[in-house]
Amino acid sequence: MLGWRVVAVAGVLALLGACSDTPTGQAEPTESGPSSTAEPQPEPTGPETAQPTRKQPSFEYANAPIGSSPSGDGDEDTGAERCVELDWGSASLPDGVVVRLGAPRIELNGQKSTKVFRVDSSACTRKGKGPRCNGFRIDRGACFVGVRQVTRRGDRTVTLTISASVTCPTRQVCEELRKKGEGGGVPLTSVDLEQPPPTETPPEPSPSEAPSETPSGDG
Repeated sequence: MLGWRVVAVAGVLALLGACSDTPTGQAEPTESGPSSTAEPQPEPTGPETAQPTRKQPSFEYANAPIGSSPSGDGDEDTGAERCVELDWGSASLPDGVVVRLGAPRIELNGQKSTKVFRVDSSACTRKGKGPRCNGFRIDRGACFVGVRQVTRRGDRTVTLTISASVTCPTRQVCEELRKKGEGGGVPLTSVDLEQPPPTETPPEPSPSEAPSETPSGDG
């Protein structure tokens, strides 16, 4: 009696185990990750990171080799107020070289001085000439520096100089320009300025100071 009951329970357990198995024909998942049929991940749509640009060779001129170009109107070399046009002297710049000018200054015996002339940009503004040389790229044409004579004495000469930053396509080009050395500048010579007329007229003599007339005698 007990034996057939044990056989029946064993049959039920076997049936339940068969129901929990994986269906026939379906691949079992593996531990190595998703199957090779998965879709690829989309590529990022954001902007690409900019590549760092190569820094070009450069050097500084404390006293750039500049010169002056005549403007043709003949008024820059005389008078208390002048507007000087600057260029890169008589030498031409190699291809790819960029020169950015700095602040102009007046030198007397190699030292900065404002005893004879001083930089005054309004001297060019009133003449309608520009652009200014401070911060100007020399490869874009001419630039101008205004100066004003501050002494009334003539025949005193100073030099208009300007610093510059030079950028080259190659280090060799920079070295060749550096070997040419600094120097240059534009000489400025003062002129005799007329003394201003007196602002006050001498006072008229009072009646008491006027010379008295000597009466003529009848004899």
